[in-house]
Amino acid sequence: MNRSVVILAGPRLTDEHFRAVATALAPQRMELANITPLSLHPDQRERTPGGGLGGSFGADAAVLAFEGEPLHPTTLAPAMLELHKLLGVDVNWLPQDAFLADIKLAVFDMDSTLIQHEVIDELAIEAGKGVEVAAVTEKAMRGEIDFDTSLQYRVKTLKGLPDTTLARVADRLRLTPGAETLIATLRHRGITTAILSGGFTWFAESVKRRLGLDFYHANRLEVRDGCMTGQVIPPIVNAERKRDLLGEIARDLGLRPEQTLAVGDGANDLLMLESAGLGVAYHAKPKVQQQAALRINATTLEGVLYLLGVPETEWAQPRPAGV
Repeated sequence: MNRSVVILAGPRLTDEHFRAVATALAPQRMELANITPLSLHPDQRERTPGGGLGGSFGADAAVLAFEGEPLHPTTLAPAMLELHKLLGVDVNWLPQDAFLADIKLAVFDMDSTLIQHEVIDELAIEAGKGVEVAAVTEKAMRGEIDFDTSLQYRVKTLKGLPDTTLARVADRLRLTPGAETLIATLRHRGITTAILSGGFTWFAESVKRRLGLDFYHANRLEVRDGCMTGQVIPPIVNAERKRDLLGEIARDLGLRPEQTLAVGDGANDLLMLESAGLGVAYHAKPKVQQQAALRINATTLEGVLYLLGVPETEWAQPRPAGV
């Protein structure tokens, strides 16, 4: 008999959460077979080697295995989003073969995904254009305006800014909670990791180095005579370019599409998420929430590991800073 799974994750799971999911899937003629915890008990986080890593957000997580073929599979992702809103925890459905996929490549958006910032907004603050540029960035990430046009407009506001600003801004960027444990664990499992960013190479290089990712692709700011010219050097890493890069990297590694994972938050990530074997919307914009198959809203980036079925006991220790 065919099986599928629902992964629940949030601050505290109760029997009410399990019953709500089972009830919601009953009309699909799917029957709850078993429940397997993925998270540690809070007491174990204190005494189990490595167990304290998940304590950064103290989430509960479990896999609910269901027997039966869903009658209307296309309705499952929207139903999971409604359950999330109702229950306040992440609710994600996957066919069992997708849940157990041999993921070998994981690619990430950078801004508002691996880091807690939109770098273009930070640079614009230095240029005295912070409010103006942040408003345009928000519209672009929501998919309300064309990404290429908006990027070129925003970069123009940086004309004349000294290139020394890049290092100053890079120094104040904060990683997203859970990013270090997530990347360390993926690398420990032999998964290639990369940044595919609509941001800029200077910062992608910095984040790659801090987290220990394998490589990156991002936009290049033109600098001349020690100052930014207000231009981006083509090609622009937009939604189509991210999707194409994902495919190119996978082919170079000899991987099938179903062996890839992509994580992002903005409208310019949607094509990448749709092309990946597992596409995860991380604290994403509304359009992305609606269209993505998988979503994380109730946990940190470590929640990606739950979607891969990696129990907290198998999470890796983040590498020391600077290594």
